[in-house]
Amino acid sequence: MRLIKKSDIVLIFSLLFVGMLLFSLNVFNKNEGQEVTITVEGELFGVYPIDKDKEIVIEKNGHKNIIEISNNAVSMAFSDCETKQCVEMGKVSTGGVPIICAHNKVCVIITSKSDTTVY
Repeated sequence: MRLIKKSDIVLIFSLLFVGMLLFSLNVFNKNEGQEVTITVEGELFGVYPIDKDKEIVIEKNGHKNIIEISNNAVSMAFSDCETKQCVEMGKVSTGGVPIICAHNKVCVIITSKSDTTVY
């Protein structure tokens, strides 16, 4: 009695090949079409390409935040809030992980160019 048939081996290798192909496409095109969306007090502050290094200074209502875009990632470089949790998050390079400064009401998230949702 054979436990593994030839067709099973072909199926396993086919699935592995497709998985590696999808993974490599995701890795090499990870930041293509992505941008950094910043909102302050729920209103759109700006949208910036993630592949262009930039420092954005936000000064509103006596509070200051500095957002840094570099090496296809974004981080909150400075905030005058009390907890500094937004600064401690470090760099974010994938979409869906927001950097939020609740005290200063600043939200930074990586979105795709086709995403029209305002956070």
